[in-house]
Amino acid sequence: MLSFKCKRGERHAQATMFIIIAVVIVGAIVMIFLLANAGYIKIPKPPRQTLPAAQEYIGKCAHDAAQDVIDTMLPQGGYFTPTNYRLYNGDKVQYLVYNYQDYYPGTNQEPMYLEHIEREIIEKMTPRVNECFLELKTEYEAMKYNVQPEPLGEMKISLVLKPGKVDIKINRFFQVNRDLESIKVEEFETFVISGVYDLARAAVEIINQEFEYCNFETGGFTLLSNLYSRHNLVVSKYEFADGARIYTIVDKNTNEVLNIAVRSCILPPGA
Repeated sequence: MLSFKCKRGERHAQATMFIIIAVVIVGAIVMIFLLANAGYIKIPKPPRQTLPAAQEYIGKCAHDAAQDVIDTMLPQGGYFTPTNYRLYNGDKVQYLVYNYQDYYPGTNQEPMYLEHIEREIIEKMTPRVNECFLELKTEYEAMKYNVQPEPLGEMKISLVLKPGKVDIKINRFFQVNRDLESIKVEEFETFVISGVYDLARAAVEIINQEFEYCNFETGGFTLLSNLYSRHNLVVSKYEFADGARIYTIVDKNTNEVLNIAVRSCILPPGA
């Protein structure tokens, strides 16, 4: 009988201890919150999601889009979608000098060739850059940012071919806000390392000589390259049985290749 009473006493003491511990814990929690509200204790807030860098995001997108367009255009005569072309090594190479008649010099099909390449790059990269803006907008909104304007406003892409690179500028107003955070960007810039400028200039020289002399002497191009300090270019020529020609211009610095097709002063079989 005495043993039973002792056990009941032990259980009662344990229960009392648990109650006291619980009261102490609850009191401590209440005290911490009271001190925090009074400013005596700083409770760390969970880290917020990292703010995407709009400049870098759009800059990389524009760089990659332009690079893809250039890589597609160069083997095809500087055209993304050739129309009047000659097949060569699996590529559709656009005719830049052409005359369907025999004997007669061909006509320059692209008098403003460098401007054409700039327009072509801008036109073909624009849809992808616009998609990137929409993706960036979605990413901000998922983090509870307010994106302005809604919908996104007009976008303008400008591009300049330069020796060794292509400069790209995008103008579009883009602003995001959340609490006291605010980002506003109106101009995005990037560039692509490319020899497209020198390649296109060499193509223009070939076009001009083909139009005037019905030929371009690749052997003399080294001298011409030295004159223009363009030691990085090498030109070769392939002639088809029907007299049409493919000129291949290689930039040794970037390993880029520009093909152009010419049909000019064709001599018929037996002539």
